[in-house]
Order: sequence, then C-alpha cells, then structure tokens
Amino acid sequence: LEVLNIDCCPCAPAPLQLLKLGLFACAPIAPSLAVDLRGLELIRTLFVWITPNTTAWCEALEVFLTARGYKLSTKDNLRHRFSNAYHWYSVL
Repeated sequence: LEVLNIDCCPCAPAPLQLLKLGLFACAPIAPSLAVDLRGLELIRTLFVWITPNTTAWCEALEVFLTARGYKLSTKDNLRHRFSNAYHWYSVL
C-alpha cells in the first residue's frame, strides 16, 4: 500500500493518470483508492472459477492487511471502493 498524490486538471483527470501508472480508480472524480490492474485481472480470473464475492475478498484483504500493521479507517470502506473499481474494470 502506498499513498500517491497527483495533480489533476481537465486535460489530465485522475483516472487517466492512474491508468497510465497501471492502476484503476474507484471513482471517476477524486478517487480515494486505485487498484493495480494486474490484481483486478487476478480477481476477475478467480471469479470465473469461484462464486464472485467482493465482500469476502475485501474482508480477507482487510484481515491480511491488519495482520501486517495496516488499519483502514472505517468498516466497509475498502469493500465499497474496491467493489466500484472491480465493477467498472469488469464492464469496461
């Protein structure tokens, strides 16, 4: 996990800048989470073979990150933002 600060303007919106870095934004305006495209592809492939369940995936990821010293500020924060990113990655 890392914090990435980018400067945005109408000619270079945040999602486009993130995509050039290999990241997919959770929102089209002022994204607060970006997910690595390779990770999204892994999850998409996984969900072909098992029942898609972003809630379980996010719960497991939160437990994994907490065990390594990372703490998310609110419950369902990751699930909501990740689900948005995964949904639009799958659609587009």
